[in-house]
Amino acid sequence: LEESARAGARDRGEVEVLQVVRRDLTALASRIATGQEGSGAAAKVQALDRRLALLPEWVAVRRRVLAMPQDEYRAALDATLSEVAVALQASLDVAALEALGQRLRAEAAEQVPLVALRQELAANIARMSEDVTMLRSWRPQGAAEPSWLTEAETALRAATPGAREGSAAELRAAYDAARRKYLVALAEDLAARVSGEPAAGYTPEDWSALQARSEQAREAVRSH
Repeated sequence: LEESARAGARDRGEVEVLQVVRRDLTALASRIATGQEGSGAAAKVQALDRRLALLPEWVAVRRRVLAMPQDEYRAALDATLSEVAVALQASLDVAALEALGQRLRAEAAEQVPLVALRQELAANIARMSEDVTMLRSWRPQGAAEPSWLTEAETALRAATPGAREGSAAELRAAYDAARRKYLVALAEDLAARVSGEPAAGYTPEDWSALQARSEQAREAVRSH
């Protein structure tokens, strides 16, 4: 308990919980020593022992979650951590504390990696969406809208974690599909840009080589 208190001294939320647990531990030890607890002492010792076992688990999960950006993906984890914090400061029985501990472990094992993945994919998709928006802004006014552009936009919207629920495998599959559409859009845009006459500063030979490379890139992304 002392080690946890020192390690968490920089965090007010942890310190408040640790102080309550330490206060209850000291008070219970004093009442037992003076014979004030009587026959109920064993049950209270067991409940306090379960609180002491749950405390480092709560601290460890809470620190991992607090290190993540605050957004809608971690809201459920925040709620569970708050519930455990309340329980650690209350006089729950052993069974209730054990059930809460099992729930915390299960959610941490499943949701902490999933929240981190959602945040990572959302950031990547946001960057790709910005690029695709830029490609659209470069299109000549009045030009027909290419299918590869709308397909990329649609795929990126569908793959955004906030727009879909699912397992890590499902999220990654949707992300990979959207990334392929994004790469196709980049390759198609490049091929269109070099399809005409040589740009200023390019010799015909250099321009032909660039056209060949862009065509190879387009074929490569379309074949995957």
